[in-house]
Amino acid sequence: MILYVCEDDLKERLWLTTCLENELKELNMDIPIESEGRPEKVLATLPDHPGPNIYFLDIQLNAAVDGIELARRIREVDPLGYIVYVSIREDRAFETITSMTMPTGFLSKEFMFDAEKFTPQLRQILVAIQDHLNQVHPNQPAYLEIKNGGFLIRLRQDDLLYIEKVRRLKKVTVVTTNNRYEVNGSIHELASHLTADNFFNGFQSYILNTEHIQTVNFTLGHVTMSNGDELNFSRGTIKKLRDFIREK
Repeated sequence: MILYVCEDDLKERLWLTTCLENELKELNMDIPIESEGRPEKVLATLPDHPGPNIYFLDIQLNAAVDGIELARRIREVDPLGYIVYVSIREDRAFETITSMTMPTGFLSKEFMFDAEKFTPQLRQILVAIQDHLNQVHPNQPAYLEIKNGGFLIRLRQDDLLYIEKVRRLKKVTVVTTNNRYEVNGSIHELASHLTADNFFNGFQSYILNTEHIQTVNFTLGHVTMSNGDELNFSRGTIKKLRDFIREK
């Protein structure tokens, strides 16, 4: 799932994207955002992300295709996606309903740049989408998306064994049940996208999936993962892990 923002005004696009990033984080919705100013760019990427996706579309785009026509074309590829129209023209709200694009909501630009008034509208729409997703896909597995070698890779969080900081570089190694990836980023950044409660991130340089811990030697500070990798920690550090496992 991708969240698309299509808004031709750069200032408005950046502000809306920032608001969405903040709200998605608050709601623990791990969904990447693609922010575009041209509708043809959105349409060009859809074959790679067939959905269902979420779309925040400005109605009055400075292009041959306006937001409503863009929504019609999106519906041909993504009939189950969530379309939210964004516009200062509230008089066009009825048109969005009769356009046969089945919108999820209409977001007024009246309070754009006023976060105190705008954010509640935005959150209400995102909560409605989240509730519907939970009803339709109650047991949908959680994913972590990473960029590796120019490619966007989706990893099931259940398959993650551990994440290790690469010394002296702003990079981490992501180790899964059948592969390992070195990607740009920090431990803190990736931890914010992990939704399950079995990830222990009390170490400065590691995140461990406790479901994939095979053995722990609390005296020596050795942790053996399900793939055979052995990780070593100080006694003080391993105590944090022991307390975490006991509390579970």
